[in-house]
Amino acid sequence: MSRPDFSRARLAPPARLYGWLRPHRRALKSLTGLWPQVRTALGGGLARVKFALLRLKARLQRRVPHAQYDAGRAALDTDRPDLAEVYFKRALQGWPDCGVFHMSLGDALKRQSRWQEASVSYHRAIATETSGDTSMTWAYHNLGEVEAHQQHWELAIAAYEVSAERQPQFFYAHHNLAQACEQAGHLNEAREALERAIALNPKDANLLRDLAQLCTRCGDLAGLREALEQTIALDPRQFQPYFDLAGVLRNLGERELAADTYLRSLDRDPNFSWWYHYYFWQCLKETERLDAAIETFQRHTRESPQRPAPYLNLGEAFVHADRIPDAIAPYRQGLKQKIRKTKPSYPIDRWDDDRVFGPNFIILGAQKAGTSSLFEYVTQHPQILPPLRKELEYWSLRMRRGLDWYLSQFPAIPPGSTTYLTGEACPGYLDRQETAQRLHAEFPETKLVVILRDPVERAYSHYNHWVRRHQEAQDFETAIRANLDRLTAGGGVSEADLWNVPHDYLARGAYVVFLKHWMSVFPPERFLVLSNDDLNAQPQQTLTTLFDFLGLPDFSVAADVRYNVGAYSPISGGARALLEEFYEPYDRELERFLDRPFAWSQRRAAPK
Repeated sequence: MSRPDFSRARLAPPARLYGWLRPHRRALKSLTGLWPQVRTALGGGLARVKFALLRLKARLQRRVPHAQYDAGRAALDTDRPDLAEVYFKRALQGWPDCGVFHMSLGDALKRQSRWQEASVSYHRAIATETSGDTSMTWAYHNLGEVEAHQQHWELAIAAYEVSAERQPQFFYAHHNLAQACEQAGHLNEAREALERAIALNPKDANLLRDLAQLCTRCGDLAGLREALEQTIALDPRQFQPYFDLAGVLRNLGERELAADTYLRSLDRDPNFSWWYHYYFWQCLKETERLDAAIETFQRHTRESPQRPAPYLNLGEAFVHADRIPDAIAPYRQGLKQKIRKTKPSYPIDRWDDDRVFGPNFIILGAQKAGTSSLFEYVTQHPQILPPLRKELEYWSLRMRRGLDWYLSQFPAIPPGSTTYLTGEACPGYLDRQETAQRLHAEFPETKLVVILRDPVERAYSHYNHWVRRHQEAQDFETAIRANLDRLTAGGGVSEADLWNVPHDYLARGAYVVFLKHWMSVFPPERFLVLSNDDLNAQPQQTLTTLFDFLGLPDFSVAADVRYNVGAYSPISGGARALLEEFYEPYDRELERFLDRPFAWSQRRAAPK
């Protein structure tokens, strides 16, 4: 920031000021003369020494506003906003209508997170401007930051708009304006501001990523395609833009180009979980590109023989090419590599394919309720062997692949061993109505674990998951109202309408409907129902309960990391109220059925 114009300062009369400074003139002159040598000698401590000298000068010139101002700026440079506040207030005592002083006081208050007071100071700075004067442009920008911290988005937008208009080449004015507009729901304005920021900084991949997200929210597939193509041109080594672009092309109906883009992405990340992405396989099969994918995955297994993922991708490619018997060998080889890596004490040399017995336990769901974290924690136990992948979806969607395929996903139990268990975690099982009977027919002794989360938060997490995958363009409230309209189309919500709708944000949180059905097929003692609140607050205690349920000794796990967690803005009050009203009868019935309270119901019942 340039030095303020002090030509109109209300200083003491020159003769009086000279008389006050005269006893100190030699000291001040000496300090000034020493400054270049001090600066050269101290280097990294320059700011602190400068502050010390200016602080002394301010003490000697207590009635000189710019001396107080200089000391305040030096205090900010040394990360002492509390002292800077004192000096700026002293400066304002001598010159109360100086806009630069008010703006600097706002900076000191902002650094102390005193947002409302900072806002007042910036407004006072802006008020000193006269017609045609733009000296307080920085005050507008900083005011926008203060209002954004308080989530006063419309006020932040108004301030940033002035800053951007006055500083059209200032990148952050446009970038911050875009962020505020997006938070306020002004998506078109946000996109325009972001495009201006990109024009100023065209090589910033993060900006192009933000633009892609905005285009997704606006439902603009053409704009999303352009943003992703720009990202790839900027850095063709990255995997994610290729993956996202292929999905966009598929949605635009350009299947051939989508398939080619998928194939181009394979070498960018040989360990990517392609087995999880149905649309990838569907696209390759429809365009007859599966053989090309098989060749690539075979090469990946040769180049990285110790990694499980290439084997799993290869096996899945064989399955989609209707060559299921060919898939078994790479599956087993990938599983051996996984067990060798995760369970080094396992006697891999005693592996016997005839000793694969299937799951001892299954985590049924719920989806977006913490199944990924729970599964990662439980498989840390030395006596639990993980399957080839967490979610097999056999009992819900993949039974046509046959039981041999299912068993190929589980490790062999060493001969004579009764210490190892294995299982899977598939959140798609809980709300698939036919799954319980199918599983019971083959594995009636399997133990079943269910983890539940506040259904309001679960629905919002579910929605954001689809947004990140470019499968959802509506805002959240519009999307859940569409779900509600479907569920109530017949005049009321039918239990039959809650089953088998994996993309419905509302239906998948009606937990009691699903649990009642499952417990009519399996005896209740085969179930352990956990709470996501407990897993987050007391992970070790929750896992101790789970290990005891499985008949295993307790084991201390590293539960400080949460898996498959998204980051998104808080849910709006209107959407929350709508969801709480929908789920209230289901939550009440759930607590009656299980004879236990859940923390989310207690939070909602607490006085506001």
